[in-house]
Amino acid sequence: MKWKSIIRMLGAKPYTHLFFDLDRTLWDFESNAERTLSDLFFEFHLDQHFPSFEVFHATYRQHNERLWAEYRNGRIEKAMLRSLRFRLTLKSVKVKDDALASTLDARYIADSPTKTALMPNAIEVMDYLQQRGYRMSIITNGFNEVQWVKLKACGLEKYFDTMLTSENVGFQKPDVRVFEHALQVARCKPSQVLMVGDDFGVDIVGARNAGIDQVFYNPINAGKKFDPTHEIRDLAELKSIL
Repeated sequence: MKWKSIIRMLGAKPYTHLFFDLDRTLWDFESNAERTLSDLFFEFHLDQHFPSFEVFHATYRQHNERLWAEYRNGRIEKAMLRSLRFRLTLKSVKVKDDALASTLDARYIADSPTKTALMPNAIEVMDYLQQRGYRMSIITNGFNEVQWVKLKACGLEKYFDTMLTSENVGFQKPDVRVFEHALQVARCKPSQVLMVGDDFGVDIVGARNAGIDQVFYNPINAGKKFDPTHEIRDLAELKSIL
């Protein structure tokens, strides 16, 4: 039996601090993004250009995900990501309207973080962890101007001591320096922390490289390159770990 299992059986806590990713771990990014894009699609009459919202949504996601990968890898800047994602989406149906693309991006940035859908059991688990006395922080690659709004709008702000964004830290997950900075801010050692995240290559790899135990939140049964410390399908399973 592993020592951490023994500790849990005795009622003690092997961890004092928890680091959480935000998007797709606690905040339901897919549902909130789709709702926002649907609102924009009909408000700006994009049905004049796209055969359906589904085609518009799929096209946007394709460009957005590719641009985010380039942004995480340092190949493009934030401004370029924001400038291109709607321009390329419109270009796919032969619409060249930079003003419209810029407006869509500005509205998306303003509207999407106000949406409040959370991953299943998020509030229940946050209440449990807070009652257990864990110190909790958010570590996110998301933009400053939206992540704080999300946290407040969906009622998660009260659970967290700090939120570190890649823009503030100067590096992006999985860069080990993000996690080292988080440890400094939290004033704790790697052995005292558990990282919870849904992106294996970003959250889990990054935490492991920093010597931090990990919980891979994997509701969609995504692939993995090694066995994380823990793997869960539902956030409620954190109760059995913590």
